[in-house]
Amino acid sequence: MSNRIPIVVPCPISAKSYEERIDLVESSRSLISKLEGRIEAKFRIGIGRVREMQEMERSYREALRALNGSKSRVIHIEDLSQNGVYDEEFPVEMEKSIFRYLEEGKEKECVQEMNEFFDWMLEHDGNVRANIEVKVLELPLKKQWKISLYEQTTRAHAVVRITTEDGIVGFGEAAPSPAFMGETGYTMEVAVNRYLKDAVIGMDVFSTDLIHEKMNSAIYGNYAAKSAIDMALYDICGKITELPAYRLLGGLYREKAALSWVVGMQDLDASIEEAREKLKEGYRVLKVKVGKSPEVDYRLVKRIRDELGEGFPLRLDANQGYNYSTALGIFRRLEEFGLESIEQPVKRWDIQGMRMLRERLKTPIMADESVSDFHSAGVVIREQACDSVNIKVGKVGGLTMAKKIAACLEAEGLLATAGSNLEVGIGSAASIHFVASTVNADIPNDMLLGGPLHQHDIIIEDFKVKDGYVEVPQKPGLGIEVDESIFK
Repeated sequence: MSNRIPIVVPCPISAKSYEERIDLVESSRSLISKLEGRIEAKFRIGIGRVREMQEMERSYREALRALNGSKSRVIHIEDLSQNGVYDEEFPVEMEKSIFRYLEEGKEKECVQEMNEFFDWMLEHDGNVRANIEVKVLELPLKKQWKISLYEQTTRAHAVVRITTEDGIVGFGEAAPSPAFMGETGYTMEVAVNRYLKDAVIGMDVFSTDLIHEKMNSAIYGNYAAKSAIDMALYDICGKITELPAYRLLGGLYREKAALSWVVGMQDLDASIEEAREKLKEGYRVLKVKVGKSPEVDYRLVKRIRDELGEGFPLRLDANQGYNYSTALGIFRRLEEFGLESIEQPVKRWDIQGMRMLRERLKTPIMADESVSDFHSAGVVIREQACDSVNIKVGKVGGLTMAKKIAACLEAEGLLATAGSNLEVGIGSAASIHFVASTVNADIPNDMLLGGPLHQHDIIIEDFKVKDGYVEVPQKPGLGIEVDESIFK
């Protein structure tokens, strides 16, 4: 009980009308306004604040959750025994004592009893409290995944779960590799718990720009961590408004999204068989990982065209594997096989090298690692270094930032696609909503790569895929059901 400020707010239980109850609330606002700056009496639905009470039956629990962990105390007394959900029998006698002390004018005793009552509520309230949680999952892959930067047999996924005061739950996910982004699921966990959580708690969930501003002030970079939080916010906003996330991102531009498949690095025979299988499944574009050896790359692409034909677009992704001169030499040779595009042929920082390749090659250049956030997209656009960008929602800061990058590209007549960092169901759902609502996301996407590559997913029902297209989820938010047992 030490270091607490007991504040008694007028008791509404004796009010005879709704108007009288509102008057009581109004008279308490001057007290509420003196509490910590994060507490407000008025706001739109948000995380961890007291909302303007439409019904007094909700007022106590909202103040309770908003002040959880603070030194201040706000008490609204009403029929909590009927409206609350508790894990022990409600202390009716304690409640009666509060009213008895009020009637007798024993202010000191009343305050003491209220604070004890408040402590009981904090301990036993079974209702949901505003919270941001993060869980790291090491998900095994079906086989080794290898690109020019790294190879893995498991992937660390960080899943963020945000719960509002009203019990609405939203999920986000990212699965960055350290070589690719400088983040992992474990660094995401630290960033969320130590820096981003405090920046987000108390914010209006619809104020995504302001939330990003606060997250950027709290910690530089860490865009995968910010991406997962951003996804969870759109999941919540969709559930509040009972709209699928794409409706909050500009509306439905396409009802289904074209898919590409990515063949990772492996022996040539295995690459050919995987490519053959995926083309039969209807994937619209075949994307092949290259960038380790020019000669191996040439033999692979030649065999693909010799054995599988030329009836499908072929994209090559070097993942920064070459310097400018090597990239120019090998891709000039490979252009004879008819390429759809060449993705990230040189180091992420070599914007000049990408621009010169774009000037000297016939094949369009696609940027990926060079666009790690909103501002780096501006650099690539200004330098005219690419024809398109692989926008990974889990890489650039989430749906908010992905839409901004796409708009900048659209203004310059450039196209986008949505890629994958091997996210499973949650991250993939966010990417689908991004593509569904984005005019220039017109290039087949490898955003559903992670699910099929892992041994299991974390969503209950898989996406509907047919003939190389995925249907856009129509349920509110991200439109998925998450297996919440992962948080146990």
